[in-house]
Amino acid sequence: MKLFLRLISMQALCCVCVTAIAQTPVSTTSLKWSLVPVLLHDQIMEVSTHNSSGSANTEGIATGILKVNDNSIIANIQIDKNSYGVVRLNKDLSTQWLDNIDGYPIAIGDFNNNVLAIASTEKSSYKGNNNTYVGYIIDKNTGKVILQKVFYTSSDELYEQPVFLFSPDGSFFKMAIRTSTLTRKAHFGYAFNINKGMAAFFDTKEFKVIDFNTTLDVSNTINPVLQDGFFIGATTNKNGDIFTMTDYEQGYIEIARYEKGKTIANKVLKLPISMSDEILNNLSNTYLFTSKSDPSKLLFAMIYRNANNDKELVNAKFNFKTGSVDHNTQIIDKQYLKDLKKSYVPFDKKFDDVDLGNKDNMQIRNVIENDGKLIIALSSFTTSSGNSSRIAAYDILVNIYDDKANLQYQQIVPRSYAASYILYTGIGLHCKNNILYLTANNNKGIIGYKTIYSQIDLNSGNVLKITGVSKDGIKNSYAANPNATIWFDDQFIQSYIEERGLYDGSEDAHMQLLNY
Repeated sequence: MKLFLRLISMQALCCVCVTAIAQTPVSTTSLKWSLVPVLLHDQIMEVSTHNSSGSANTEGIATGILKVNDNSIIANIQIDKNSYGVVRLNKDLSTQWLDNIDGYPIAIGDFNNNVLAIASTEKSSYKGNNNTYVGYIIDKNTGKVILQKVFYTSSDELYEQPVFLFSPDGSFFKMAIRTSTLTRKAHFGYAFNINKGMAAFFDTKEFKVIDFNTTLDVSNTINPVLQDGFFIGATTNKNGDIFTMTDYEQGYIEIARYEKGKTIANKVLKLPISMSDEILNNLSNTYLFTSKSDPSKLLFAMIYRNANNDKELVNAKFNFKTGSVDHNTQIIDKQYLKDLKKSYVPFDKKFDDVDLGNKDNMQIRNVIENDGKLIIALSSFTTSSGNSSRIAAYDILVNIYDDKANLQYQQIVPRSYAASYILYTGIGLHCKNNILYLTANNNKGIIGYKTIYSQIDLNSGNVLKITGVSKDGIKNSYAANPNATIWFDDQFIQSYIEERGLYDGSEDAHMQLLNY
């Protein structure tokens, strides 16, 4: 049975204990490159609202970063407007190695004790990526490119939806490709009927899963039989099973499991959802990923418009071992936001007001799992246009769920943020020892950009700290990229880029190392 939450429980907006001392960086460095937001290697899949080109907006997901150990990471980077690479960055902010790559970064992951970086060979602002992908197998320690190879190519006549699947331990790499019936050409008529273009994009002509060996040759290809409805995405687990998600038109979402190498789903679990009829509204923000604690469980979060045109937030846990689906749903309407604001207890005088923005623009900004439990960070935003387009993001709503998908705690982290680049409305999340760490941009009452840093106790729901991050000489015109926050065991790296660099192609950036 659906659980619709409207009244704020006693556990919802908890008391807070605030530390106002700013986080001071241990060290700071300037760079000539910035981190690139790509798909996460550990299979968090986000499907944001697609446009008629079929490209997905990955805003709100943490950057695809491979943690080598507690002293270094490997990540895709952008060097200038049309130049990309892969870097190994040490915790002391030194660069161990940097490789230039051709093409446009799509994904990065562990593969056979090396790194596999994937790029498309072409990209356009209207059509998105083409259907040809090159892989770079790179030695983690030396940065030597062991293999550079075009491992997949097909006709660019139709839009394809690729999903790159890395096993959590790096033992295998798969690619799931769904070919749509939407042609890769200008569709001027769809400007007046977007849902017609969306229907063509989500209409499936072919679906296949390809296994690749250690030299990126095809070792096996299968054509799983998809469930009815609109295909949303796919993910995998350490066993090599494939899970697909389908938006079915009769009031529910289906998650199907295909055991390794099988073309027929051996189990299908259903989640009842009352959506509006419009495709665009149905797929606002969707996250699906395998639980780190149990490969037979999938965690799910989605925000969408219901049949009454209100926003709804649903989270669920699909248990393929027992066949159970735990879930709850919150209606995010005006009254819900009004009740949240009324229940808000100010941190201190600096945070005596709360503004959650417009209900219609509420979106999931990030999700994270902690000990099998889901944490969702949301915020609303508005856009404006004139001489230049601007976006404004509002206060952060943090929902903490128990292991049965029930809302356990809820907190508001006050901030406001206005900028010209939507990516920086993201929220950085990290969990350690049952404490949630959060970073986000903030320019409430100030000129320029500041970074807000918060800690929330996941056992009690209480806020332990909310403070700013000292920029230590970094100009206020540099905004943080919370999606690219790098978390180590006791320290984290925050990256910054100047807003002008997004337009003139320069990648003049900074990074800070901070304790937490």
